[in-house]
Amino acid sequence: MREELSSYNPYKYEGKIGTNALDYTFVTDVGIKYQVYFIHSQGDFPAHPHLDNQTYTFGFGPSVEQSTPLPAAPRAGIDKRVKDTIIDILRKILQGDKDMALLYICSSGGDRQSAARNKLFNAWLREKDPKALFGLQITVHTLKVDDTYMSILVRDANEYYIDFEEAIAIFREQIKNK
Repeated sequence: MREELSSYNPYKYEGKIGTNALDYTFVTDVGIKYQVYFIHSQGDFPAHPHLDNQTYTFGFGPSVEQSTPLPAAPRAGIDKRVKDTIIDILRKILQGDKDMALLYICSSGGDRQSAARNKLFNAWLREKDPKALFGLQITVHTLKVDDTYMSILVRDANEYYIDFEEAIAIFREQIKNK
């Protein structure tokens, strides 16, 4: 455990809060500007519309504002600090509001970068127990619809936990019946 904490090293990041969105940015050691964004969900759970107020859809990747060309990936592989930073942002958001759920939607159809981000994010979640990853009692639901993957992060202490469970079960049934 001590080794894990000493290797945890997120980048410094800045956050902006908008009307229906949250936006965080950070710059890696090699100059790549990343964006982690959260948009208030709308209509993701039609049988439970009240969950729209409790759900943010999020995504991440190199910023569309990247002004300099992306450098070639270092031979050492993936920058672990990117993961640490994204996980730190997710943890802070989930700590800040126990009744918020985070929805990650990633389509892999025809977009290699989206497919790679989805694969990477799911690897982070499988690395160890999400409760240890986020330091909170979290349940992660992962769904696949055609070429789209979804992960829903819900705190176990969420006031709407049962509603999220029901909404996800309905969604799973709809997928089976397609």
